[in-house]
Order: sequence, then structure tokens, then C-alpha cells
Amino acid sequence: MKRLIVILIPLLFVISQGVAQDGHLSLKHFSVPIPKQDYVFNDLTIDGRGRLLLAHRRELLQFDGRNWEKLSVNSSPLRFIKLDSTLFLLTREGISKIEENKYYQNNVRPVFRNPEFLIGADLIKHKSTYYYLAGSRILALSLQNFKVDTVFKSELGYNDIFTYQDKLYAFNGNFLLEYYEGAWLDLNLYAPDDTDFIFSCQTDSLVFFAYDNGDFFAFDGKNFNVFSEELNEYLRDNYPVSGKILGDKIVIATLNGGAVLVDIASKKILNTIQYYNGLPSDEVTAVTSDDQQGIWLAHGAGISRASLEIPIKEFHHYPGLRGIPEAVLMHNDTLYVGTNEGLYFLTQVKDYETLKKVMKEKVRVELEPERKPEDENESKFLDNIFNLSKEQDGQDQEQFIEETLDKYKKIYRKQGFHFGKLKDKLAEKESALRDSIANIKAMDEMMKSEKPAAPDKKQVRFKTINKVVNVSKLKSIKYQFLPVENIERKVTELIETPKGVIAVTTVGVFLINGIIITKLSDRRFIERAFYQKNEKTLWLAGEFGLFSVDMSTSNFTTQNHFSNAVYDIAIHDQQMALVGDNEVFVFKLLNKQLKSLQSFYIENDFSDKMMIFYEKGFFKVLKLDGVYIVDQDKDEVILEDKFTESLRYFVKDTRQTLWLDTPQDEWKIKNSQSPFLNLQWLKVLPYIKYIHAPSDSIIYLVAENRVIALQANTKKWQTLPESFINSVYKQNEELSEYQELKLEYSNNSLKINLSTIDYLFPEGVSYQYFVKGLTEEWSDWSKAGEIDFPYLPVGEYVLQIKARSGFSGEITDFDLSFEVLPPYWKTWWFYVLEIAFFSTIILISLKLNRTSRNSYLTNTVTFLTLILILEFIATILENNLQGYVEDSPVYAFIINVILALTISPLGKLMNKLLLIINTRHIKRVTHKMRAEQLQNQNNEQN
Repeated sequence: MKRLIVILIPLLFVISQGVAQDGHLSLKHFSVPIPKQDYVFNDLTIDGRGRLLLAHRRELLQFDGRNWEKLSVNSSPLRFIKLDSTLFLLTREGISKIEENKYYQNNVRPVFRNPEFLIGADLIKHKSTYYYLAGSRILALSLQNFKVDTVFKSELGYNDIFTYQDKLYAFNGNFLLEYYEGAWLDLNLYAPDDTDFIFSCQTDSLVFFAYDNGDFFAFDGKNFNVFSEELNEYLRDNYPVSGKILGDKIVIATLNGGAVLVDIASKKILNTIQYYNGLPSDEVTAVTSDDQQGIWLAHGAGISRASLEIPIKEFHHYPGLRGIPEAVLMHNDTLYVGTNEGLYFLTQVKDYETLKKVMKEKVRVELEPERKPEDENESKFLDNIFNLSKEQDGQDQEQFIEETLDKYKKIYRKQGFHFGKLKDKLAEKESALRDSIANIKAMDEMMKSEKPAAPDKKQVRFKTINKVVNVSKLKSIKYQFLPVENIERKVTELIETPKGVIAVTTVGVFLINGIIITKLSDRRFIERAFYQKNEKTLWLAGEFGLFSVDMSTSNFTTQNHFSNAVYDIAIHDQQMALVGDNEVFVFKLLNKQLKSLQSFYIENDFSDKMMIFYEKGFFKVLKLDGVYIVDQDKDEVILEDKFTESLRYFVKDTRQTLWLDTPQDEWKIKNSQSPFLNLQWLKVLPYIKYIHAPSDSIIYLVAENRVIALQANTKKWQTLPESFINSVYKQNEELSEYQELKLEYSNNSLKINLSTIDYLFPEGVSYQYFVKGLTEEWSDWSKAGEIDFPYLPVGEYVLQIKARSGFSGEITDFDLSFEVLPPYWKTWWFYVLEIAFFSTIILISLKLNRTSRNSYLTNTVTFLTLILILEFIATILENNLQGYVEDSPVYAFIINVILALTISPLGKLMNKLLLIINTRHIKRVTHKMRAEQLQNQNNEQN
């Protein structure tokens, strides 16, 4: 056996320092459906339904976790302000209210227009008046109609306005004033000089103020005090821009350092959310929080959400980890991570200056064309700093640039540049310094060369350089990954043993024991490693077969046992079971030697992944389609449990427990009694390829490119997402709150959009519906948040909807009532007109039969009357049978045939009736005429 022993100096530090490694907040990133050049976000907030509202320079967007919608605004939205239960939006034109209609749609309604082109900065409510800060003025507005009552002006200009303990305060320049009985009183308290006010936020007992130089003060009603020196140090280099109170915490957005979360009671920085722990951009412009314990951040790459109270922490963002994570192990309070580039361990940062040299930001700077020597006057001041005859160290250059920028920062502040303008000036100066240095070096090389090279017409206009990161930014990094020397290839598995950590790699197997690394084997392409504790034996399996490493001796002797391909191992008592391509092998295991017992064929035509385990007295094989029992008594493999749907995939953890991911997004475990309480959290993670469960309380996972720790003994998430109807469309026309939901017969298509505010696992939300009066059973569960009815018959309906959270499985229900109006020919008034019309036709027919001598006209009218009556009967039958028979033209044809066949009998019957009626009429007329003749004769005789 080949063995390599290496002194591992960095691990000495780990053994002497066992520290708690907490991990970072879990982040989720979202792109915004607007052009990238419009990624300039002014503010964001959460509305009454839990939806995110995002204000950028051109429009207002609404996001429910899955779908984006645009809200109409009259000008650029600037800032959201919540006063009591009302949400206001400050725009460039004035003040607007954001209100919900009956379908929970947000509408933006302007209520006040800025006078004299002023731009609003803040709005507060004090007693019976709104106070509006706009253009360094304070406008007192009426609560009822937003009319201006009073305008307060000042030469210094008002910077901020706030209420505290039922008192109204304002900053006039840097001086604090209190509004008392119609006048502003100077309290002899003032903010720092030569600074610009940025924002304020407050709790019930404190008001906080942030300034562009990084100062962050707290006001308790009497004094201004620096809130936290630790926070101020962070903000001085990173430019605060906005902040919000989140319960007992403050979250502050910065332009250079992401966002910082501070505990108010202890005044300590709890977390920083920045580029070094997963944020796509450090330039955060706005923050807010939602009802599901999440922090939203708007930045130059979109928006991100950090989950605060969930039991998931991430470790892959700590500096020093290279490559794609493949395996993870917690050993002696130290986290080991194997990647495709080697093995790393997590340790506490002790020296930030050393870390500063390692951690560098990549910055893209623009190159200018080379200047002629006579045009280099601007760069002459650098001649006294850099010796052009020697190579200059990059670190010295960076130190020089930082020192120069610090000097210019003070100069620019005195010149009146603050906040954003100050940042732009410093960036411009830094670019000029780097360009000048590059030009001087280029000149030096040209002067040394005997034959200067001709200028390249295709000169690159940009280059990427390493910029040293400021220490205040790095102090948020508590831990860093260090490499385990001489393990520089892909690590596929990590195993904990009493003698140290075993790392299975693509170039062999290593044992890391304190300061010594031992190479146990040169075997490659190992599929499965299994450490047998009671025998102190390491079993290794792969295409090559099975062999063992004796870990009980210092020689680590190896032995080959089996030559067939082996992909998984299970050991119980004195038996070992192996699974290969299409076979299962069972051996007697005694004194680290194998004795063949039985082999079993198992069908695996598609080379599916198979794993073997022991459960309830049997070795069993797990495949994607089911669980198979290896029955040694019957000498066959028997299907025990056929899955209704194939598993998505499964993983065997470091304790040989099997984890199954079902098509229903439900995680299950087999062959283990471990009381993991919150397997529901696994469904919010991407593809999980490695699981390490050192105890029943914590699980370490590798999910795609992430290293995650899950607190497995926490209770289920209690927050139930709210579901509601987000919008209703009639014939692609969105309904407003003033319209009743009644659909015309000729325009009766209906579309309902649904929303469930679930930011943890939005893709798992599903819906089911039932239409009372139309359908007979509930629809299947669907993840589509849209219900579409292209056609609806006449009637009154109740749409009953169920929403199921993919995360918790909880179900909420709600409904919507609507009506499809009948066509005019199915209304009562039309029936009355039809009856009146037919009655008139019948009367005319009777009249003609009595009086007309034109038999053709009489027969035609009679026949027409009969046809109209039959069609009327057919229409009534079709309407009444609708819903009882299938919607087919055959039934209408049959009805018409039956009615057509009745025309002749009905015609004859009608003729007989008319004949009888006419006969009777003639008899009456004849009898009357005879009576009149007799009367006349009697009169003549008399």
C-alpha cells in the first residue's frame, strides 16, 4: 500500500480552536421584468395582502412571489409611507394613495399635487394634520381633502420631520426644532456639521438618524448620542441610503456594503448581507420586510430576499472555498467541505489584514489612449512617488491609491460634495489615478525599449484589476475556508472515524488525522465507501469490485474481496449485502472475511440507480419505481411496495439512512427511527446530492452549489400564506370594483387570476376549484394560478376555490359568485311578446277563415301560424332540455323532425277545428237569418 504522510500546519489551528460556526442567512434572488438599464429602485414595501411593491424610476411594480404586475402611476414613484392603515406613495408630482378594490387589486389615486415643482421627501401625521416635507419646506395639509393650511419656510431649509411621544419635531439645517403652539422652538440640539442628512427611522422609545459621513445617532427625547461605534465604523466606508425598523432590529441599506442588520438592545451587528455572503450587488438602495420573517433588498442586479427566522443557514459564501461543493462533514466542531477542487475546512478569522490581502474585489476600469510625453503634465506629481526604473509592487499602489482617496474625501467634503456626488467624485478620482499609473508604466517601458512598438489600433479599452477591500467590510466575515494541503482533486465522500476524517477522492482515499494526512488507497472511481465501526474496517466499492482497509492497525492493510461491479453496501449483524448492475449478493461476514451465501437477479433494464438497506428483518433494494425485498428463504427478490409514481430521486446519508423525494414534493426517510421534525424544509431547497446528519437536531446538505445547515428539531412553520383572487377578466377586460359580476350571454368568457403570498416555496402552491351549478366534482390540483372559462351557459354560479401551500400543505378556501345573463329571446318579456304575437296570428287566421273567400290566403296564414307555433315549442324544448342532454345538434334535429311529422296531422286537426268552428258559425248565422226572415214575414202579415 502506498502511503503519503504530510504535515498539515493549518489544522493545528483547528484543533486548538473549536468555535461555533453559524452560517449565513439564506438568500433568494429575483429578476425584475424591466430592462436592465432601468434597474434603479427608489423604494419597496409590502401591501396589506403581503405583496411586494417596487418603485423604480419609471413605474410601480407588484410581485406576489410568482407573478409581476404593473400599476399605473402619474409620475416617477419615490417613496412608500404607511400612516395608520393607509399606504401613501410619494411621486415626483405629489402624493398618491394606494387602495384596494373588491378584487384586491391595487389602484394608485393622486390626492395632492406638489406646488412650485417641489419634490416630496416625507409625510407624517400629527394630531389632525398631515405634515409634508417637500423641497426644504414643510406643508401642513388637511386630513380631509389635503388642502394646504400652512407653509413653513426656512433659510437653512428643513431636512427631516418626525413625531416622538406625541410631539412634532423638525431639523432646520442641522438644528433640531420642536413645534409648539404654532411656532418652531430651537431645542439647542444639533446634528454633526459638514454632513448631509440621509434618513430617519424610529421605535416607540428612540429615533435614529443617519448621515452621509456614516454617523448614526439615536435621539431619546433629550439628547443625541452615537448609537453604536461598531455600526458607525461600518457605515463610514459604505454610505447609508435608507433604513427600516424590523421589530427589535434595524436594517440599513448602503451603497458599498450591502445591508446591515443591527440588534437595537445590544447595539451589535447581527448580520451583514453583501456580495461576500451571496448578495449579487453591494449597492443596495432600499429595504423592507414581509410577514414571513423575510428582508427584501433592492439592488443593481434586481431584488433579493433574506429569510431571518427559518432554520436554514448557508456556508458556501465564506471566503476561501473553491470549486463546486460535493460532500460535507462536521467533525470535532469543524466543518469540512469537499469540492471538485479539493478539501476545505472552516475556521475562525483572526487576522483581517491577512484576509484583506486575500479578499480582493474585481473592478473594471477604462483605459485611455496613450498620451504624448508633452501631454503628460497631469501625471508629473506621481514621479515623486513611483520610481520608474523599478517594478512597483501592486500592494504599494493600492495603499497609495487608498491614502490619496482619503485625502481627497476630506477636500471634497469641504467643497460641499456629499453622499452620491461625493461617491461619484471619488470614483472619478480613483479612475484617473489608475489611468495615470498605467500611463507612467507604459512610458517607462517605452523609454527602456530601443525600438518602441507601434501603437496597437485594436487596443483594449477596458481591463479588470484587483481592488483591495476595506477592513470595515471584511469584519462582517467571521469565518473563512482553508484548504487541506495535498488534496486538490474532486472529493466525492467524507466519513467520520475515531482516527480522523476519511476523504474519498477521484485520485484515491485519504485519512486526515490532526496534523497528518495518510493516503489509504490509490483506487479511483469509488462508488460507495462504508465504515464498519465495530470491526474498524473501511469498505470501498466500485466498478473494480469490493476491497477493505483495516483501520485497526497503523499499517492500514488492504484486501480485495470481490471482483464484480458493486454500487452500494449494507451490513447487518454478520451479513453483508451488495448491489451491482442486475444482481444482489449476500455474504457471511466473519473476522473481516466474506463467505458467499446467495446471489439474486433483479430486473434493471434501464440501469436505474439502486441502493440496498436493511429494514424489519430483510435486506431491501430501493429503486425509483419501488422497494424490493431480498427474500433469502425463497431465494428471490420480491416487489414489496410499488410506487404510484416514480420517485424523483433518493440519497443515502452518512448514517446509511435513505432520504426519498416523492413527485408530490414530500420528503420521506426509510430504515431510520430518527425523529426529524421538519422535513418540510427540504422541499424549499434545490437538488440535494449529499446529506450528513451528525445528530437528530441538525442536518448538513449539499444542494446544487450550496452548503446548507438545517436545524432539524424545530417546529413546523406556523405562518399560513394568504390566498385570494387577484384579478378578474371578462372577455380580456379587467373588471373594476364598480362593476357587478354579471356576464352577458354573447360575452361570457371569464378568467380569474389567483394569488398566494408564499415567498418560501411559491412554486409549490396549487389550486382546486368547483363550480356550484355547473360541475359535478372538484377539479384536479393544479399549480396554474389561473382559472379560465371560455364559455359559460346561462345561470347563477358560485366558484369555490381551494389553495394548498406547497410548503406546509395547509388548505385555505374562498369563493366568487357570478351570473351569466340569458339572451333576450330567453327573457320573460320576450316570452310575453311571443305569446301576444302568436295569439294575434291565431285570431287573424280565425278571422280570415270566417270572412275571407280567398281560400289560398286563408290556408297560407293557417299554415304559417302552425309553423310559428311549432318553432316556438321547439325553442322551449331545447332551452328546457339544456343541461339534461349532451350539447349536440342531433337532439335539435330530432326535435325538429318530430315536430315536422306533426305538421300534417296538426294541419288536418286545425282544419277540422276551423271547419267545426265555421260550421257552428254558419249555423248560428243561418239560424239568425231564418229568425230574421220569420220576423219580417210576421211583421208583413200584421
